[in-house]
Order: sequence, then structure tokens, then C-alpha cells
Amino acid sequence: MVQNLGFHKYFEKEISLFYYILLFLGVIGNAADIITIYIDNPNLELYLNILAITSLLAAGVLYNRQVFSLKTGFAIALYTIYINMVLSNFIGNFGGVHEKFHEFYLLRETIFLGFLITAAFLFVSQKHGLIIGISFLLYYTYAAYSSKSEFLITNVYIIFIIFISYMLTLNLFNKFIHGSLKKIHEDSLTIKVQNEELTEVNDELMESQAQINAQHEELITLSESLYKQNQDLEDKNVKLEDAIHQKSKFFSIIAHDLKSPISSITSLTEQMLENYEKMTEEKKKIWLTKSLSSTKLLYELLENLLIWSRSQIGMIEVNPELINLDETIEKIFNIYRNYASNKSIQLIKQVNPDLTVNADKMMLETVLRNLTSNAIKYSFENGTVTVYAKKNNQHIVVSVVDTGVGIQPERKNILFALENNSFTIGTSGEKGTGLGLRICKEFIEKHNGKIWIEQETEKGTTISFTFPSVIPSHN
Repeated sequence: MVQNLGFHKYFEKEISLFYYILLFLGVIGNAADIITIYIDNPNLELYLNILAITSLLAAGVLYNRQVFSLKTGFAIALYTIYINMVLSNFIGNFGGVHEKFHEFYLLRETIFLGFLITAAFLFVSQKHGLIIGISFLLYYTYAAYSSKSEFLITNVYIIFIIFISYMLTLNLFNKFIHGSLKKIHEDSLTIKVQNEELTEVNDELMESQAQINAQHEELITLSESLYKQNQDLEDKNVKLEDAIHQKSKFFSIIAHDLKSPISSITSLTEQMLENYEKMTEEKKKIWLTKSLSSTKLLYELLENLLIWSRSQIGMIEVNPELINLDETIEKIFNIYRNYASNKSIQLIKQVNPDLTVNADKMMLETVLRNLTSNAIKYSFENGTVTVYAKKNNQHIVVSVVDTGVGIQPERKNILFALENNSFTIGTSGEKGTGLGLRICKEFIEKHNGKIWIEQETEKGTTISFTFPSVIPSHN
């Protein structure tokens, strides 16, 4: 049979807290009575309250030290409070201490008794709940009639019905709880037996699971390896497709660019051969000049194409060395001085003669050559092309500034792109290949540098780039 406190193990903390609250209320109630009533009228009732307080405090201490069970503690607390209430009321009323307030005290104790009966039914036993409830009803009936209070006599039947109904309700509720606990207990025993059987099965499953886990780990490792390989293949495939697309577009651009100067040379040569005898020396010179210009454009295109192709297939390696920047810029200026002179363009360099840079010589010259050529090409007559260089922390910043046509803002972000096949005609009708800036960008990035454009339309263009002042490391 399940005991009344069978549910205590499920709610041990909560019921223990309720027990201490009950003791606290009993102590506070008795202390309040002593302070408000009995301190000025010391009699037997005062000592009963002191005894009750002592008993409640002792019950709390002894339970805390596990001298008795929670059920015994509740029984001691409930009977201590109940007996003290009844005796205090009886002695106080018939002793004349609070005769005038007898109705008030009796009703107060009646309300509080509902709380005590509930605690008795739930936490002690049904028997003790009935003892406290029935004995108090008998005392209440006696007190009501003996006091000859019309109010108490009129309401004694109501109190009687309420208490009986409440005790019956508690009794049904108590049986419901006990029945539920009994069912839980029986189910718990059944589950325990089943659990023992399941434990044996589980041990066997654990062994099988260990083997499965080992196989699973191997499969996960294999799967991760395959997934990584697949991702690498997909990435390489995407890059390959992109490279093929870019190369196809690039060679389409090159084919178009090669066709123009070759067609021009072919056309000029054919016309000269057909009309050579009729042409004046001045006209021959003009046509030869045009043919030379087309030839130079073709040479520049082929040279850049060769350099770019070698770079793409990894034939060009970065071999940095200490280079005097001032001397290198002067070398590039000497190459293009005649070209600049034909357009009355002045070449200027603002560079410290001792400034050095750690770079691949061929790549540095290729970058300077392309940027200087572009600056002259797009500068107006009587303009200037100036090259500045300065040290900035671990980098050398080089800027090529012209006084030319400038760059439209919408073209600024596509000049370095491989797919860019547009170019601006030079101020003297020169054509470009569109490949020079792309080569510059690749060579600069191989040195862990960067290149950018600053321009004002029709006020010239500034293209700046950085090279390290220390030798960069390469994989």
C-alpha cells in the first residue's frame, strides 16, 4: 500500500519548504497573540503560547537534523497549533481575557483550521485530518451555544456543513492521489522489470553500435575526402571554364586588333605599288609614315601578346633585385623621347637619384614602358608627362601623370579587365591594343603591389602603382 507521503520523494524540496512555512506561521501567530493581548494580561494562556512557540521551533530543528520523518514533523506541528488554538480560545473566553472578541477569535480559528485540516489530510493521514476536523466542529458547537452569541448560533450549521463537505472533498482527493500513486508504483515495478530486460538487449546493441560507429567513422572520413576532392574538382572546373572563356574572348580581341594594322599595311603597300610612279615624294613619305605607324602598333601588340602569354603559362618568374629607379625611368624616357618630341611633349621625372626598388627588372621596365607610352599617346601637344616616385613605409609609390584626354568614369573599373576590348584613340590618332594595362596589373600583383587610377576628364590622368622596397616572398 502506498503511504500518504509516497509522493514526498517527487516533491521533497517543495513539501519541506511548506513544512517550514507552516512552522513559521504558527510561531508568528502565537507571538502576535502574546504581543497584542497577553503581555498586558499574563495568565495561563500566555504560557500556552510560549509552550507552542517552543514546540514549533523544536520541531523545525529536530526535523532539520533528521531526528524524525517529515510525516512526524507535520503531526507535531499540526497538533501543537490546533491544541493551542482551542485551549487559548477556551481559557481566554471563559477567563474573560478576550470575551468581547470571542466571535472574532473563533471565526479566525475556524478559517485557519481549514488550512490545518488540508495539511493533515495531505501530509499526515486521513485519520488525523478527521480527528482535527470533527473535534473542532464539536468544540465550535459547544463554544457557540455556551457563548449565547446569536451570530455564532445562527452560523453553526453553515460552518458544520462547510467543514463536513470540505473534509469529504479532501477525502476523495486524497483517495485519488493515493490511487494514482499506487498505479504509478505498480507501473514503476513493471517498468523496472522491463528495464532489466532492455538492459541486457541494450548491452548487445551497444556492442553492435560500437562496430557500426567504427564503420560510420570510416565512411564519414571517406565521404569527407571524396567531398573535398569533388569540391576541388568543381572549383578547378569553374576556373578552367572561366579561363577558357576569357582566353577565347581574349584571342578574339587579339585577332580583331591584329587584323586592323595588317590590313592597313597591306592596303598602303598595294596602293604604293600601284601608284608609286605617280606619287610625289611628299605623298610617299606620308604613306610610309602611316605604314610605319601601323607596323609599330603591330609590333607593340605582338610584344605585349608574347609577354602576356609567357606570363599565363608560368614561363615568366619573378627574380627581384635591387634596382635604381631613377636610372630605370631615364632609360624608358630615352626610348620614347622621339615619340614625345613629335608631339612637343616634355618628359619630366621627380625621383630621388638614390631611390631603389626591389623588383624584377624586366617586369618593372615593362610596366614603366606601357604607362609612359600610354601617357604620351593620350597627352595633347605641348603637354607634359611626369613620373613621381617616393617611399611610403615598406613600399615605393610611383605615379605617371599626363596632361591628356583623361578617362571617362564609367571606364575606370574595366581598364584592367581581360575582357575589355575597347580603347581610346590617341590625341594624334594613335590606336591602342588594350592589353598593356592588363600586363601592368599582373606584373605589379606578382610583386604584392597594387595599381589604381586617379583622373579628371580633359585634365589628364594619374596612374599610380606600388612596388615593395623589400624583396617579396613567393610560393
